Amino acid sequence: MLVPGPNQFLLLTLSQGSPATRMSAVVGIATAGLVFSSGACAAIYFAGEATSERSFLLLNVLGSLF
Repeated sequence: MLVPGPNQFLLLTLSQGSPATRMSAVVGIATAGLVFSSGACAAIYFAGEATSERSFLLLNVLGSLF
């Protein structure tokens, strides 16, 4: 079943093709997520004025990711 919405392309990609194709799609999506989250954490870290503010914001972002 295909769910309409922003994840429609993702579901189409994962539902078609061989297992190797599906695995490469999953790895690509996971890699993009890691790159985005590490970039967001770095931006927050360098945007903070004080060390305690940086640590607080970084821990909040990391906590929200998990």
